[in-house]
Amino acid sequence: MASVRASCASTLSHEYRGPMLAHEDYADITLADFRHLVDYLISYQNTQIRESVPDRLHHAPTTVRGVEICCHGEIQLHGSEPFVSVDITRANRISLGRGSISPISVRLGMPIRLWKDPDTGFLYDPPGWEEGITADSNYNVPFLMTETDPSKYDWCWAPMYWQSEIGNVWAVREDLAVKDVAMMCHFASYGLQRMFEDVMESNSLVNKQRVLDFITWDNMVAHWEETGKQESLGSGRRLISTKGL
Repeated sequence: MASVRASCASTLSHEYRGPMLAHEDYADITLADFRHLVDYLISYQNTQIRESVPDRLHHAPTTVRGVEICCHGEIQLHGSEPFVSVDITRANRISLGRGSISPISVRLGMPIRLWKDPDTGFLYDPPGWEEGITADSNYNVPFLMTETDPSKYDWCWAPMYWQSEIGNVWAVREDLAVKDVAMMCHFASYGLQRMFEDVMESNSLVNKQRVLDFITWDNMVAHWEETGKQESLGSGRRLISTKGL
């Protein structure tokens, strides 16, 4: 080992590219392969040697930028902002399935797909929890999932799946900005809720269409600016790992 250590190159022969699988038995390894392995292990703790590809993790082709809509427990216990930028891997999206498209976001011209965070840590109130609402409550999400098809029986209601045991929710679209989701949630919760309530029991398609016609990007931005809503959007970013999925 001393001779190998002494002759170790200052840079890696092959950059480490993530998880590896060895398909051969140990007896099949070549001397060259062994040398490359030793070179990597020797230089592993050397902080002076850096990989040449910057920020590979966040800009990998299989990773998309999304927004986490945080539940009440996340905000109260961890001090999180209501909306946080996250990077979600392809493995996450495959494991979680198709997700659900927000009807409100479709009307606004920016369809976003929602998934519940598979971490069930907030489905049961933590010890000592004394809040008036459950830790997994997420006020923004049901409004964002409001049904907008006037011909459906659940018009102006969110599906039951999005009314309970919600927790944190991931919203994904390519290059999705935190402010976009914050505006959508605020518009759905405060700008559209009363309008939906006013026509909830109406059988008039004209009245229902009037509500739908109001759901535009320009009206959403105007409502955001007029109400002076100053959401704490936060500048942090999280990586959603595949561990445990």
